[in-house]
Amino acid sequence: MAASELAALVVLAATLLVFRTFRERYLLVWIVGWLAYLVSRSTSAQHPHPLPEGIAALVHAELVLAACLFAAAIFIYTQARRLLVPLCLIALVLIPYAVLQGLLWRESVVANAVLEVAFHLILIFAAARLIWFRWARWEIGPWLLSLCLLSLHLRWDPLNGVLPSGYTLIIGIVLGTSMLLLVFDENPAFSGYPRAYCQHVARAAAQPDDIHRH
Repeated sequence: MAASELAALVVLAATLLVFRTFRERYLLVWIVGWLAYLVSRSTSAQHPHPLPEGIAALVHAELVLAACLFAAAIFIYTQARRLLVPLCLIALVLIPYAVLQGLLWRESVVANAVLEVAFHLILIFAAARLIWFRWARWEIGPWLLSLCLLSLHLRWDPLNGVLPSGYTLIIGIVLGTSMLLLVFDENPAFSGYPRAYCQHVARAAAQPDDIHRH
């Protein structure tokens, strides 16, 4: 198992344990979205680029689903439940559109632009809502989470030659970590957990390399 994949499993285990402790609904929604993101990245990594039509449609639909779940988790966390209904309606339209775009309109510049713009608008609105909600507290969790959301893309082809391999999985790991920081910030009694958690993630990421050297 690759180091980044093992670290992702550590993040997942830690997130599930935190959810079991706090029972926060937004955290459950976030976990499902984070899993959808990791599945989409794993599916994309296992096939040659450019992706076949069916795989591209699946990957785009999973990413749109992940973005909508991320936004839903943030809306629940920021007490903006009134935004969930419009978000659900957008998801019901955008996810089938992502499938059709990957199958029928893959080479259409307009169809690609519509999907990319809609995808990014969801993430931008969610990040803006989170920063507005936590503006007065100046903690690293909301800012790191917002930055990760704004770093997500449907298509990474133009960046493949610039960014290191595994960067999409790294973003997924940081996404999970930043949400945990958000939960820890809300519960001062657990303020010592982030350091121990980060040490476990770093140890998990380094373990396969140590084995390989020996």
